[in-house]
Amino acid sequence: MRHFGAATRSLCPGRGAQAPSFRRALAPGDGGRGEGKGGTALHLGRGSTEDPGGISGGTLVLTVNFNLFEIRDGDRFLDVGCGEGRHSYEAYRLNNGSGVTCAMDLDDLCLRKTKYVLDHMDQQSGSNGNRNVLCGDALNLPFKDASFDKILCAEVMEHVDDPDQGIEEIVRVLKPGGLLAVTVPTYVPEKTCWILDSDYYNHPGGHVRIFTAQGLVKMLRRHNLRVYAIRYEHAFHSIYWTLRCIFGLKNEEARVPAIYLRFLEMQIVTKSRFVSWVERILNFFFPKSIVIYTRKI
Repeated sequence: MRHFGAATRSLCPGRGAQAPSFRRALAPGDGGRGEGKGGTALHLGRGSTEDPGGISGGTLVLTVNFNLFEIRDGDRFLDVGCGEGRHSYEAYRLNNGSGVTCAMDLDDLCLRKTKYVLDHMDQQSGSNGNRNVLCGDALNLPFKDASFDKILCAEVMEHVDDPDQGIEEIVRVLKPGGLLAVTVPTYVPEKTCWILDSDYYNHPGGHVRIFTAQGLVKMLRRHNLRVYAIRYEHAFHSIYWTLRCIFGLKNEEARVPAIYLRFLEMQIVTKSRFVSWVERILNFFFPKSIVIYTRKI
């Protein structure tokens, strides 16, 4: 387990801090950990924020609503399974350099990208906030008990062999009264993709389970967490991944998914109010992600 703070500015073993290639990523339901030719980070959601410095090539879109999951000055924030850091960037921005932002993942390339953007944010603002990039395991967090005020775990638990242990570890390092937001793919769209194309889950680092909303809520409550809000996101992305699985996940040149992808990319950039309204309606029927907001009792 390696821990890298703002002072060391380095990442996982054997890796330097050179600027990584920011080709956009496509990975089934995984917030952009794997790469696909000509793709975009699509397992995202409403509540977009401008990509700091334009580093990753456009506008970031957030799964978690930071109005419900408020980052306050002085908060210690942990992003477990941060992927390419989209939520960590926003938390760092909202923290105003007064707290601590920790981004953690097992994927070296994702960590390098996250670190690169955080470095760039510091350069643009002229500040040097307290943030860390961690190469670590969600089942064995390298922190003392009650270390964080806010913890985010987005699109991680579907990859974990023992999600109960993962939640137990997260709750251990969360302060009493602290907030935890957990997001996973919703049952019906996920099950549909599993049925349509085995490549959706049958690859290294892929999904190993499908959660129901009721099952996830019960698991969180078992670990001394009180649910205070539940939201559903990303209906448009459910359509995209269904199309990808219909035409073959490995067939990246399929015309119909490619056309639909251009629509999604355009919406991410233009942020049409009407299209966003349509997606909010569709989120009642086939959202891609469920977001559960909890407080430690």
